[in-house]
Amino acid sequence: MMITRLVVRLAVMFCVGLASVPAFAANVFFSTLGTVGGGVTLDDPVVTHTLADGAGSLYIWSTADEDYRFTIGMNVVSSTTGTISFSGGEVFNPDIVSDYFGGVPVDVRWEGTVGGEVYPDRVRRMNAVSTFIGTGIITANDGTVAPFLLRDELYDVSAGAILLAVVHYDIVGLGTTTLTIDQEDTALFVDVDETKTAVQVFPDFGIATIQVVPEPSSFFLVTLGLLVSLFHPWRREEHATLLSLSDNKTPLSEKTVQGHCRLRN
Repeated sequence: MMITRLVVRLAVMFCVGLASVPAFAANVFFSTLGTVGGGVTLDDPVVTHTLADGAGSLYIWSTADEDYRFTIGMNVVSSTTGTISFSGGEVFNPDIVSDYFGGVPVDVRWEGTVGGEVYPDRVRRMNAVSTFIGTGIITANDGTVAPFLLRDELYDVSAGAILLAVVHYDIVGLGTTTLTIDQEDTALFVDVDETKTAVQVFPDFGIATIQVVPEPSSFFLVTLGLLVSLFHPWRREEHATLLSLSDNKTPLSEKTVQGHCRLRN
């Protein structure tokens, strides 16, 4: 098995070029959850913060229906500035264990990973590669394939998804921003086809929406102030006095209203 793996990796390293043939799309998506067995679901999350939260994180998962044996690479981009500012990123590199041998580690997912270049509005080139060591992301690493029952330790059985990465951000202002994922020339999802040629994969990327809203206490105080201004006893008394001054519901002149207000003051 190790000899076969080595032959594949050598073929990938020395292949003539990178084919750009779309494969079946996978789902790469955001989640607020970053633990295996934590109940992660495939959706586009909407995350609500207040300024008091200070910071947050979003995790990136891939459904286990596509292989990326050679590399993964991505950029995470915020649609606007002034709401969040990225502070870091990490591509995970868990052990590959053999359930046949009682969960003993026999490999790793990647030979190397890079957390990315961090900018306020994006994290670029969150990359990972497997050449001589590492299995990459493969559907067979779900702990069910005989004889060795290999399992990626960050594979969530219930969700059928693999935890890929995480991005961290600081909360800097009120507003809404949308996070997206894309590929570029040095940040790609790449598999190896049956001819041992590296083939770019085009996942179906999800999005995440981050909303930063005012503190609930601030909203409550503003609302309370409005209610007090409308229903305070002297307001009610003044309203009743103005009505009594009107003749048969005829609207009061501006001078009458102004004169009454001067008397009140």
